[in-house]
Amino acid sequence: MGSFEISPKKLSLTQIILLLTVLLSTAIFFFYKFLSHFFASEYTSKIELFVGGICLVLAMTIVLFLARKILSPFYRLVKKAETICSQRGGIETTPIQGQNDIDRLGRALDLLAQSLKEREKKIKSLDRKLSASNVIATMVNQPREIDQMFGDVLETTLEVSGFDWGIMYLLDEEKESLRVKTWRGIEVDKISELDQIKLGEGIFGQAAKQEQIVFVPDVEKDDRTWNNKLKDKKAKSILAVPLMTKGEVFGVVALGSFSLKDLSLEENEFLAAIFGQVGMAIDNINLLTSWAKKAKDLSLLLDISYAVSSSLNLGQVLEVLSQRMAEIAEAELCYIALLDESRKDLGVEVTYSTQNKVDFNEKKRKFSLELVPHHRDVIKTGKMAKIMRGDEISDIERELSFADRVEEVVLMPLCVGERILGIVGLGISVRHKLDLEKLNLYKSVTSQTAIAIENAQLYEYVKQRVNEIYTIYNVGQSLSTILDLDLLLDEILRVIVSSFGYLNCAITLVDEKTNQLYFKASRGFPEDLVGNLSLKIGEEGIAGWVAHTGQPLVVGDVSKDPRYIRGIEECKSEVAVPLKLKDRVIGVLVAESDQLFAFTQKDVRILSQLASQIAIAIENSRLFQEEKKRSLQLALINDVGRRVVSTLDLDKLLERVIESIQINFKYNHVSLFLMDEPSGNLVLKTCFGEDDDSISQGFRLKVGVGMVGWSAESKKAFLSNDVEREPRYVPAIKKTKSALCVPLKSGQKVLGVLDVESFRTGAFDDRDVAVLETLADFLATAMNTSHQFHFGLRKHIQNSI
Repeated sequence: MGSFEISPKKLSLTQIILLLTVLLSTAIFFFYKFLSHFFASEYTSKIELFVGGICLVLAMTIVLFLARKILSPFYRLVKKAETICSQRGGIETTPIQGQNDIDRLGRALDLLAQSLKEREKKIKSLDRKLSASNVIATMVNQPREIDQMFGDVLETTLEVSGFDWGIMYLLDEEKESLRVKTWRGIEVDKISELDQIKLGEGIFGQAAKQEQIVFVPDVEKDDRTWNNKLKDKKAKSILAVPLMTKGEVFGVVALGSFSLKDLSLEENEFLAAIFGQVGMAIDNINLLTSWAKKAKDLSLLLDISYAVSSSLNLGQVLEVLSQRMAEIAEAELCYIALLDESRKDLGVEVTYSTQNKVDFNEKKRKFSLELVPHHRDVIKTGKMAKIMRGDEISDIERELSFADRVEEVVLMPLCVGERILGIVGLGISVRHKLDLEKLNLYKSVTSQTAIAIENAQLYEYVKQRVNEIYTIYNVGQSLSTILDLDLLLDEILRVIVSSFGYLNCAITLVDEKTNQLYFKASRGFPEDLVGNLSLKIGEEGIAGWVAHTGQPLVVGDVSKDPRYIRGIEECKSEVAVPLKLKDRVIGVLVAESDQLFAFTQKDVRILSQLASQIAIAIENSRLFQEEKKRSLQLALINDVGRRVVSTLDLDKLLERVIESIQINFKYNHVSLFLMDEPSGNLVLKTCFGEDDDSISQGFRLKVGVGMVGWSAESKKAFLSNDVEREPRYVPAIKKTKSALCVPLKSGQKVLGVLDVESFRTGAFDDRDVAVLETLADFLATAMNTSHQFHFGLRKHIQNSI
């Protein structure tokens, strides 16, 4: 500020000027006194005036100079206040005005105080923002759920930025539109209207597309069409900040205010910095997620390896593999379909879904490759393929692969070397980017899966072959030790059902007389269902079709085959193989399962082998039974002939013969009708067998009425193996299915009719007719002998009298 002290070392310019001025004034004053003392004259007064003026000027100069030195700090203070005020707001201001320097100084001090307050306010705001920035940095760096992190960052940003609401958008997988991730300050029912924004659409879409911040201070003045939605939400000012990581946009943060808002450069940079941290946090999260995913994948691969090595059960292996593969791919659905032996059909063995877990039955199905073209192409090419929900696909593929939330299906071949075993299908809920890393992982998994399946199939094959050999051995043992056909067939069916786990099994035989199949033996079928059931060959049932064609048949889903006759509700699939002797079909072996597509060509092969043995056993048994029956018939004929010769009591003879016929030939019912000549009717003489109380002795039939009457009238044997279709049959016994009537003749005279009945359709043949005709002749002879004996006896008595 200046000083009047004289420094011996150094004098300033100001000090030198003041010193010279004082010395000059003193010199002039003493010079004037000297002149006035020695040279007094008339000019003295003028000289005094001149000297006084000079002294006054010098004094004034000194005063002004000192005043300036004193006021200089105040001037500098005013200038400084003007400078500070001019920098406020970044614009030029006019100089400070006032009535005088003191007034200007006061105003300058006021402006300076105001500026300092604003600076203090800015510093506090900056401190708050820095604090918020630190909080956000802590949020994004802490291990937490990404949704929670997004919500907390958005909420903190709204607090420090002064905006009223905010929405955080993320790009979808196709990077075509923005989808709402989280929001604050907007009602839930209104957020859907602001969702799914295409790139370049409106303020938010432009921010994402242009990769730069977009600020609209007044939405009302913005003419972009999509912004009408914001106007409807009463938004006044809008800010859109792109979220970026590694130079790419992955989302947008939208901030809105219900009042007009200005945004400074500092605020703009602050928000950009905050959301830049979000981008870095996403990078870190993605990195951690990637490593965690790799660790999880490796763990699942170890599980798969363990499953491959620890079990040879195909069902268990498929269960583990389907679940682990769904977890690796983060899929909603995983199914494994294997080719059958013909390599023309694909069968779904197991289906795993996040909702229904593992399912071996409901989803199990089998279909031709021609019905699933995308699967067929994968089988043919051995290359992975993808099916999108909107692609043109078959109905079977859509039903098989696309569950409610599945958007696309990845099809992967199961290969062992060059051989393809089947397909793995993965149903994914979001668009799935098949990058090289995932592709290699899937190939590794499917390779292990194929090896596991092949090992399990090989084990199952060996196990099945051993079981087949054991079954054939047991059947052979039964054939060599059991002579009774019914017991033999029942034992064979028991071995088949217990060895192969079938639901039920049956043997049906052909009745050549009626061209029908009847059940000879069964296991698992209700007795009331098969007891009286017969099938028309070529017209009814799967077994009827097999008996007609002579070819085996596998039906994977009986509900879809019109030939199937509904029997047991649990039955879902069936296999039938013919019982053949050379080229002649004598019956059908039938097996059923409670699972869809349970039978394969392996079942056909083993059942065909067993069917050949069964057919031979049936034929041998038939020949044995025929020979046995023939022996019984001959023995009975011999016995009847002996009795006819030795017995004169006709009534007793007839009863014994009829009883012997029923017992030895195992007919269900045997009756003998004799001709009553006076009335011309046939009268029941005697009967034996089941339901013999249905008709009683003395029952009458007119000649020509019914099968018995027709046989008497025509003097011929009458055979019907299905009395329900015979109009001349008189239903005396309700259970009768077959009937044979043979007349008793003496020359051309009919003495009566022998009637035999069976409760089984097709029970009689020509051999029965021949035997009964022989017995009828014996009975007729006995009746004639008895009549002649009694006639001779009466005549002898009359002559004696």
